Amino acid sequence: MWFFVDESWSADTCIPKFGVLLGVLVKDEELLKLDKFLFSVRRKYYGSTNAKNRNLELKGKDLLNKYILKQCIPGKSTPKNLCIVKEMLSYPPSEIYLKIFASTVFSATNRHPPLLSPNPKLLSEPFKHLIENVSEAASKDAAGRKVTLVFDQRIGPQTEIAIAINNYVAGMKLPNIEIFPYFAVSQVSPGVQFADVMAYLLAKRTENDRLYKPIIMELYNFMKELCWESQDGKRFGLCKFNEKIIEGVPRYTRRK
Repeated sequence: MWFFVDESWSADTCIPKFGVLLGVLVKDEELLKLDKFLFSVRRKYYGSTNAKNRNLELKGKDLLNKYILKQCIPGKSTPKNLCIVKEMLSYPPSEIYLKIFASTVFSATNRHPPLLSPNPKLLSEPFKHLIENVSEAASKDAAGRKVTLVFDQRIGPQTEIAIAINNYVAGMKLPNIEIFPYFAVSQVSPGVQFADVMAYLLAKRTENDRLYKPIIMELYNFMKELCWESQDGKRFGLCKFNEKIIEGVPRYTRRK
């Protein structure tokens, strides 16, 4: 199985600042179906030339920016960028195994909180909780399979972060999580593109801007249908954390 991970951040004007670490879990044999689906969506709304151009991709900041959201007026036609997001969210779960997991971290300072860090000690609870949930989902929904973590290559100092993730995951001793992370070029990774759009949508939902709340909530409610929940109903794919700085070191507590 593949777990594709990307980040998104609150607007600079947002208080408190926060970061979203979000991933989508997909079975190996169904990844090509996701790629073909995203290709068909791009061809439908942007044309064949766009869909065939691997230098282009679907990104949350393009599909859900303020210019697009301002065009959502009752009685008017829906902008095609939002139509794309709606089609992504309506991708039938029965057709493909795709589950969303996310940790949203609220900063204790006026800066964005670290989500992935070259220091294994700073990965801490939000990352740990995310991977534990993925491990449980895989063990229940695809017993016997291992999960490989795949990150967007633009996530910063890749060598240091890769080493930190390797050390941290190895220390967690989860038998169905591969300890060797991969970094992917988003233009040719349907999983990273899907994670990017969902992470941006969750960030917009968390910002809770009243001007765009109706359309964002409509999309978010669709997204919740794709979010993982444990079979006993005690663990959920979407989690929130508050950051606290104790003796100069970030610490995290679950937020209701």
